[in-house]
Amino acid sequence: MKHLYGWSNTLSNSLLNLLVEALHEGNMLPDSTYDYQKIIKDLGLDYVKTDVCIDDCILYKGGYKNLDEYPICKKTRLQENKKKNNVPNNTVRCFPIKPRLQKLFRSKQVM
Repeated sequence: MKHLYGWSNTLSNSLLNLLVEALHEGNMLPDSTYDYQKIIKDLGLDYVKTDVCIDDCILYKGGYKNLDEYPICKKTRLQENKKKNNVPNNTVRCFPIKPRLQKLFRSKQVM
């Protein structure tokens, strides 16, 4: 919800605190955004963010990684009013499959 709807950390933390209060004592729900992000990363379920053309023409990776605008559509990579802060116009989050498969098969071998 945080990433889909642009919730702030404060809003996410408030929702987590509300859920912790609503659940029974001894629940294992993290009480901050930092804590749940750490859990996700430790589980190997992290994602990779990549800048994307505003018209979804290309991903700015590989040969396009260092470009500020796509050579065909000429759309800029960064928001016009925030070029100094390097805020991309559009991003995509990729959930790499390789670490998930490694974790799955590693856990099967242990059993």
